[in-house]
Amino acid sequence: MIRSMTSFASATIRTNKLKGKLSLKTLNHRYFDWFFHGPDWGELEIELRSLAQSYIYRGRVEVSFELMATEASGWEVKIESGLVQKIGEISRKLEKSLGQKLVFSGDTFFKIPHLVTIKRKELDSQTKEFLKSIFLRTLEKAIEQREREGRKLAATIRTYLGHLEKSVKIIKKYTSQEKTNWREKLRVKLKGIVGADQINEKRLEEEVAYLLIKGDIREEIARIEAHLSSLREILASESQESKGRQIDFLAQELLREVSTLASKSLSLEIIKESIKMKSEIEAIRQQSQNIE
Repeated sequence: MIRSMTSFASATIRTNKLKGKLSLKTLNHRYFDWFFHGPDWGELEIELRSLAQSYIYRGRVEVSFELMATEASGWEVKIESGLVQKIGEISRKLEKSLGQKLVFSGDTFFKIPHLVTIKRKELDSQTKEFLKSIFLRTLEKAIEQREREGRKLAATIRTYLGHLEKSVKIIKKYTSQEKTNWREKLRVKLKGIVGADQINEKRLEEEVAYLLIKGDIREEIARIEAHLSSLREILASESQESKGRQIDFLAQELLREVSTLASKSLSLEIIKESIKMKSEIEAIRQQSQNIE
């Protein structure tokens, strides 16, 4: 199964303790890359990451939890009593020295560093399980979207693949005709130089054989056909494994074989067809960058 690396899904969160929103976005990346924006959940975040990694093998996963506690019991407020005592002592000394009473407003009180610590309370096990279930449902939606986009990518690559297979057939046709073509080309050339009566048939056949050996591209054609067959198998496979790198690797191998074929061939028609094939292969490589 071909899957895209891009998707987006979200969910609304509402319980008797929490309300907010979960957003999950996946983007192209060479490897699995996790980015989490939300409360400092420690072990719960690790569990969410592990859950995502069991479904997504490659790509950047951006997760955002925007949460608010719906009741006061969800918060923990801690006042450093030792610091309060110390401030009281200093205040009394200042009042005695200045001869007037100091007044602290609530705003001033909360601005004193380290005096008040406010943080969310640790999530209970029931809330953790609820958040994990919400995350899993959102993740599944994102994966469905990746699969839909993947089917479109696979269809596009199959189109390019069909063009490549057609080009191989054309090249094979030209290859089968090369012996006759080169014999006629050399005969015409020699006829113009030495005349028809002076052509040495044995020498002519030796030159034709040399050119055919020098420009033999049958091995390259066989390897190209093997790579194209492998690419069709990957596109048809229903396995969940990552396929983007496999397709990119095959595209690189195809490009190398076609380049070798073009450099060895003595046929202008084959070289022209090779140029068309390179364009199709580059298009496949670009599509592979979007595949998981």
